[in-house]
Amino acid sequence: MEAAPSEQAATLQPPELEPQPGTRATNNTFGPALRLAGYGLRNGSLVPGDVLQLDLYWQAVEQPDRDYTVFVHVLDESGQVLAQK
Repeated sequence: MEAAPSEQAATLQPPELEPQPGTRATNNTFGPALRLAGYGLRNGSLVPGDVLQLDLYWQAVEQPDRDYTVFVHVLDESGQVLAQK
């Protein structure tokens, strides 16, 4: 006797992102499709002339409808741009 196929539909959920050690979790959304899940600084402290090593962890909440470009501004305490890439 053959079993009847299940009538239940499977729903796939995006995996929960576990921040890596040293990563700061965020929950910033950019439109309906993208979420910045966290970021991490590879170098603990910086002095003028150092290179900032920054990892950004993104999650697609839904299918993006276009390509995106990411850029970063580094600001001082007063909001002045110190660097950008």
